[in-house]
Amino acid sequence: MADVLADIWDKVLRHFQKHNSQHWRNWFEQIEPITLENGLLRVGVPELSWQQYLKQSCNSSLQEAAQR
Repeated sequence: MADVLADIWDKVLRHFQKHNSQHWRNWFEQIEPITLENGLLRVGVPELSWQQYLKQSCNSSLQEAAQR
């Protein structure tokens, strides 16, 4: 399952980076996929500030990327 999650997250990141370069940060590569349940992909970040940035600036764009 970990390989599937990593593959899904990699595709999300590639799509996000291509279509939302203004929000892309190099540390996105350090975000880890945690679970995929009922169509919801949960990721883990090591810093609270990263979580806040993702929620405030990237949430809808990441959701769009994940649906592709």
